[in-house]
Amino acid sequence: MVKKTLMLSTSLFLLSGLSYAKEGKVVAMVNGVKINQNEVIKRMEKRYYAATLNEIINETVILNEAKKLGITISKKEVEEKANQIISQYASYEDFRNKTKMNRKDLEEKIRKDLLLRKTVIKGKNIKFTKKQLKDFFDKNKSALQESKSVKLRQIFVKTKKEAEDAHIALKAGADFAKLSQLKSSDENLKKNMGDLGYIKKGILVKDIEDIVFKLKKGEFTGPIKVTGGYTILKVEDIKEPKEIKFKDVKNKIKQYLIDQAVSSSLQKYIIELRQKAKIEIK
Repeated sequence: MVKKTLMLSTSLFLLSGLSYAKEGKVVAMVNGVKINQNEVIKRMEKRYYAATLNEIINETVILNEAKKLGITISKKEVEEKANQIISQYASYEDFRNKTKMNRKDLEEKIRKDLLLRKTVIKGKNIKFTKKQLKDFFDKNKSALQESKSVKLRQIFVKTKKEAEDAHIALKAGADFAKLSQLKSSDENLKKNMGDLGYIKKGILVKDIEDIVFKLKKGEFTGPIKVTGGYTILKVEDIKEPKEIKFKDVKNKIKQYLIDQAVSSSLQKYIIELRQKAKIEIK
């Protein structure tokens, strides 16, 4: 009798376990109504599975074609592009936190993106003559001209009192860079001693731009109220607008036109490759 009871208890335990596994764990409750994990996963699969599978198929036919065409990507190309991307962040940790990627993931994505680009260029025979580049330059000359830019350094503090004290110190001859490093509440400004680099006209908020671009080299603003606090900006250098020559932007124009052509040709090219490929959906 004890043995039968034990077997019955074990069976009930296994059945309840199977029931739990079938439903999945409860991930939310609404007025006592359970929402289980499996229901969420099923809906996610319906919504994203087909699109994700399609994306991977497209990627695979492109990578297969790259292999057929003998296209390779060098380690140097990938590393240079990765360094360029990471350098746009305050640090490698900042890059990881904001993108949720590590360097290995980034380099793999870059490698695939470069393969895709080169494959479309070669597969669709994308190229531009010098005359086409020059025609684009002539038609877009005004847009290609470099606008006036100023090299700025910034102090950012949270209160009006801090900003006024900093301004008084600056007028008394305090070193702007050292004061930014000492007083700024923003960690990146502290680290860079307030250096913002060259800022082109049209980038800043208009009210601030109107003030900054009237300053002479070496002059600084008074405290300016901005989101989250107060800022003081100093103009350290000025680059006046200069006429751009075709030879200076020829390569940039070429890359731009190639990028546009790759973008517009990509979907059609993928369709062509899929029609030639043997694709079986299980």
